[in-house]
Amino acid sequence: MAPRTEPAPTGTLAALRAATRPAHEAIDGAFAGGLRTRDDYHRYLRALLPLARWLDASWRREWPPHLACWHDPGRVACLHADLAALGDAPVATTPVASASVAEWMGGCYVIEGSVLGARLLVRDVAAIPRGPGGDALPRTFLDRHLGDRGRWPRFRATLGAIGPGDLPDTLRGARHGFALVAAALAREGRLA
Repeated sequence: MAPRTEPAPTGTLAALRAATRPAHEAIDGAFAGGLRTRDDYHRYLRALLPLARWLDASWRREWPPHLACWHDPGRVACLHADLAALGDAPVATTPVASASVAEWMGGCYVIEGSVLGARLLVRDVAAIPRGPGGDALPRTFLDRHLGDRGRWPRFRATLGAIGPGDLPDTLRGARHGFALVAAALAREGRLA
C-alpha cells in the first residue's frame, strides 16, 4: 500500500506553517533523534504541559459550538498522570488565560500538530528500554490521540474556515503556543 500523502497546505494552514517554521524547527531540533530515552520522553511531556494548560484555561463556553471538539481538558490530566508515573509532580499553575477565538485556534494548531506527531512518537516510546523495575513508560497522553485518524483532516478544514481578518490573531496564538513549548524546553536545558 502506498503511503498517504497530505495535500499541500493552503490559506490559513500555509500561513501558519510559514510563520512558525523557525519555532517549529527549533523545537523539533531539541529532539532531533526522536525520543530515545526516558529523559527525552519526560522533557517532551513537560514541554507540552504549559501549552495544554493555556488552551484549557483559555477556552470559553460561549465560543462557537463547532469549536468545542478542539477543547480537550483531558489533555492536562493525561500529561499530569504520565508525569506523575515518571515521578514528577509539576507545580499546578494557572496560566494567563486570555485569548480570542482566533488566537486559541492558533494555539490549537500547535497542539494538534503534536497530536499528529504522536503517531510517530509512540514508536519511539515503545522502543525506550523499560525502567529499573521493568515498568513501561506511561502513554496516557499519546494513547489518547491514536484512535482518531481523521482528527487532523477535520482540524485542517476548521482552520480553512478562519477568515482573513482573523489571520493575524491566529498567527499570534500559534506563535504563543510554540513560545510556551520553547520556554519549557529552555528551562529543561533543551533550547538555547
